[in-house]
Amino acid sequence: MFYVQQHRPLGLGHAVLCAADFIDDQPFAVVLPDEVFDPGVNFLGEMVETFEAEGVSVVAGMEVPHEEISRYGAVAAEDLEAEPLRIRSLVEKPPLDEAPSDVAIVGRYVLDHAVLALLAKLEPGALGEIQLTDALDLLAREGRLIGKLYHGRRWDAGNKQGFLRANFDLAAERPDLAPTVAGLLGRPGA
Repeated sequence: MFYVQQHRPLGLGHAVLCAADFIDDQPFAVVLPDEVFDPGVNFLGEMVETFEAEGVSVVAGMEVPHEEISRYGAVAAEDLEAEPLRIRSLVEKPPLDEAPSDVAIVGRYVLDHAVLALLAKLEPGALGEIQLTDALDLLAREGRLIGKLYHGRRWDAGNKQGFLRANFDLAAERPDLAPTVAGLLGRPGA
């Protein structure tokens, strides 16, 4: 396993480009650490199997409450019940009234190396960032991107409340930590 460091926050697409020399012409996974999936489910392994079976890039999708979709990239697909999802396009953090669906992209990607060439051609957006979603949208419009729906437990640890919830929930399931969690939750003011 290799990792690279992005020295300046210039977007997820830029972060992927930072790893281009390691990727070469191989498929690769992008796993966002602030999206915590149920550790008892090997969903990334399932995504790799889907990639190998279909031969195109795969993103993890999950239905979220409508009021939350503007925090994520949203999926427009031919049939939101299909497996895998045949994605037509992606919209990064759409306004609620413009979201094509309530299926969000949730931080797991298994990608063909071809996405690197698309990322290299993208112009930075308004915030000076290169967005992975923009390159994936191009793949989707060419029929080279599908989605795999995740139905398990997931925590958005990208905010303080989600980070705490993930830690408490998962610690409470461990025999060695459950008593500590119970004690913390039982304290007045905790």
